[in-house]
Amino acid sequence: MKCRTILNVAGTTSTVGAIACLAFGSAITLSCGQSSKTEGNSFNSEGSDAGGRGGTGGTDSTGTGSEAGGAAIIASSTPTDGASAPTEAGTPTCASSSYQGKVVPVDMFIMMDQSGSMSDTVTGPNGIKGAKWDFLKQAFAAFVEDPRSAGLGVGIQFFPIPNIDNSSCDAATYSVTNDPAEPASGQGVPIAPLPGNSSAIVASLGAHTPGGQTPTVAALTGAIEYATNWIAENPTHKVVVVYATDGDPHGCTGNTIQAAASMAAAASTGTPPIPTYVIGIGDSLSALNEIADAGATGTALIVSTQQDTTAQFLAALNQIRSVASVPCILTIPVGSGGAVDFAKVNVVDTPSDGGAPADFYQVTDANACPSQSGGWFYDNASAPTNIHLCPATCNAVTQSQTDQIDILLGCQTMTSPPPR
Repeated sequence: MKCRTILNVAGTTSTVGAIACLAFGSAITLSCGQSSKTEGNSFNSEGSDAGGRGGTGGTDSTGTGSEAGGAAIIASSTPTDGASAPTEAGTPTCASSSYQGKVVPVDMFIMMDQSGSMSDTVTGPNGIKGAKWDFLKQAFAAFVEDPRSAGLGVGIQFFPIPNIDNSSCDAATYSVTNDPAEPASGQGVPIAPLPGNSSAIVASLGAHTPGGQTPTVAALTGAIEYATNWIAENPTHKVVVVYATDGDPHGCTGNTIQAAASMAAAASTGTPPIPTYVIGIGDSLSALNEIADAGATGTALIVSTQQDTTAQFLAALNQIRSVASVPCILTIPVGSGGAVDFAKVNVVDTPSDGGAPADFYQVTDANACPSQSGGWFYDNASAPTNIHLCPATCNAVTQSQTDQIDILLGCQTMTSPPPR
């Protein structure tokens, strides 16, 4: 028997977990330390996309499905209800409580280039020609008004700020969304959830016009400072920086790709890490890959201005939203019995096709993750607060969209395949 606290982290949805003792045959024998058997019921709350799974003697109840945009799924440490009912003596089981899955808010702070070259003529929808800035505004409006972006936190600031200086080399100029000295030219929009913040973002874009040079280092440094301050005030959120530009650095002392990459690297390896995504609007911006790589996001997303600039820029924003919201960080549920024994936590994948559940084995840290089979590890080995899925595990869960990740409390943690 295995007793499981079931927590759904499929795609970007959440499910109320349930207690269930499920028999998987004799291949795996686990001693859970109590002589009782839980008769479980599984429940599916509104806002979930997969029906619950009943335990021995249990029932199923299915709620209303929906997708929650812009969020990474975690398992809440707040119990809903649950208890273990005594049954025949001598049956080893795990006693636990049910927990409700919650979403970790994902916030995106966009540092948007409004330099003079943004007024250049490029190709837009249906092959029409027009100003690059106008096509990008269309893409932004579509992104923030897209129902799939609902729940995503988005804020924006612009660079350079021409009325201060055509190059605006001071990072502090960009670390706030409204410079008190120049409210007309420096006004951006603070991070707030969509769709509520969409009208403010669209209005702000409409109030800005291209002009000035490209102070890459100052703008990116300011964006990272804003994100750092934001996450300090909102520690339960995840925040990412999006740097969108149509040119290489221009103007300002020390304004180089290498200096910008150094800032992105410091942010991506900080605590908590803040990744930097890069969108290059133009066909010859491969140097921006260095910033994206340092920011732990791979390569820059390049938008060709010889094709539909609006569609490509929108696709880049959608891709960032999807990647940033991968549900691969789980909180450790706290049972009603008190503190969790971190040596008795297990993670199991329940396939959506009805196949046999598969155990994910614990590894010491991210560097120990198997490249193929995957696994999981604690964020802090000495004082764990989260469970992180290894990349291979995360990819499998993300691609499936409907597989269910289960967290089991009270049974010895498996760190290698069980004996057969």
